[in-house]
Amino acid sequence: MLRLKYQTDKSLARELSQHLVAAIAEVGAIDVVTWAPTSSARRQQRGFDHGELLARHAATTLQMKCRCLLRRANNEHQTGRSRHVRLAQPEFVARPLGAMRKICVIDDVMTTGATFRAAVSALARRGATDVLCVAVTYVPDIHDS
Repeated sequence: MLRLKYQTDKSLARELSQHLVAAIAEVGAIDVVTWAPTSSARRQQRGFDHGELLARHAATTLQMKCRCLLRRANNEHQTGRSRHVRLAQPEFVARPLGAMRKICVIDDVMTTGATFRAAVSALARRGATDVLCVAVTYVPDIHDS
């Protein structure tokens, strides 16, 4: 994951997305796959959104639709922030869902779960009935830095 994010090795996205495919397929009836978008500063710095790459590869493998359904309401990144700040930071606004009610949100890493909570909240406000959240990596938050 670090090579994808920080060394911009985009070739790894397809391989890493395969770790998500089984979890998504197990749930079954998903209308659309989306991702928790990175900050615009990170996207500009890297030239791509790694979450989007993961989501698009997973959706292609599963033959599901992939749509950009979330946008950041703030532009703060989570990396290196304290637990308290990470829990408060992520804010998303969901785009109109149309008939899509069962959504899979993909992210690269889950530490506190704050990003997923914010994504679920935004999607629920737009009418999502079921939201599956999957991440490539889980990093336990063992201390407040």
